[in-house]
Amino acid sequence: MIYDNLNISNLVTNSGQRIEDVACLIDHLEQKINVMVAKRELEVYRATKKKYHNSKQFSEINNWVSSSAVRSAFARLTVLAFYEDSFVSIEKVTFELNISRPAAKTMIDFCLGMEWITQNEVGGIQASAFSVEAFSSYVRKLSEKTYGDLKEFYSLSITIKAIQDMVKDK
Repeated sequence: MIYDNLNISNLVTNSGQRIEDVACLIDHLEQKINVMVAKRELEVYRATKKKYHNSKQFSEINNWVSSSAVRSAFARLTVLAFYEDSFVSIEKVTFELNISRPAAKTMIDFCLGMEWITQNEVGGIQASAFSVEAFSSYVRKLSEKTYGDLKEFYSLSITIKAIQDMVKDK
């Protein structure tokens, strides 16, 4: 990562570095970030399409969650409830996902039937232990590349911010 040791003060010198050159450099760095994000999102897509050859159940939940943005968000909402040791109401599901009550009820009933979520006595829901295990498997697959990507992303972002601050202070 060439940006870690970048001496920013050499990029914009007091001797009159042109603002157009600095803008071009920032555009180039932002383009690198855009490429990184596009690659990362492609990797997320691939991870969501992963087939679990050793587990039909993991494949089923993965296919369902990956079939729409709303289902994916619903699954994340229930996993968060599990980790926060709380239950999510149907009202919260409709509000957070911006969907109708019947749509939320359909997802809840389906997931209860598949045992992907659990429900408390007042109707609140959270991910089941199985769903949390499936989500953890997905995260492990995705995290194989996360550290390097995030480190470079952070480095590029800091570089851009530092250049912008130097130009602003001139």
